[in-house]
Amino acid sequence: MRAVTHVPSARPQSPAVGRRLNSEARAAWERQDIDTALRLQQRAFEASPNDPEIVGNLAFFYLKAKPAQPALARRLALHALGARGSAFPAGRAEDWGTLAVASSLLGREADAIDSMYVMLATSNNPERACRAALMAVAQYGRPMQAPANALRSRIRARGGVPAAPSCE
Repeated sequence: MRAVTHVPSARPQSPAVGRRLNSEARAAWERQDIDTALRLQQRAFEASPNDPEIVGNLAFFYLKAKPAQPALARRLALHALGARGSAFPAGRAEDWGTLAVASSLLGREADAIDSMYVMLATSNNPERACRAALMAVAQYGRPMQAPANALRSRIRARGGVPAAPSCE
């Protein structure tokens, strides 16, 4: 896959087209076809650039691209969080997770830790947040260790380990 150096131009076409392309991109992701998923998600973004799910998924796919594009992923995650709308008043937990990973890969450890804390708060599911943090460490390695450890420490300090056994 060629490296992308800019966010696709956003010329709104149709929310319905964007949602359809978003679904197709997710299906490609499920088939582990990241190149197709990314291409379809870029088209979904062009069709509906203010849909927080579409923008957030595009940010996620930029982290999964080879090579990963953390600067683009971070910008798009911030855009998704800003476009959150009434369906996601505090933003999607997934987008906070994407922001945490992208920030850590860019050397922005404090931002990554803060994003992990917000991911935990918005998920209302400490086990899910803990598993996401551990998977990020497994995939991205050392840059994600401090943010994941901070999240796990926060859960343990608040007595949340029974609800999040992965954080022990």
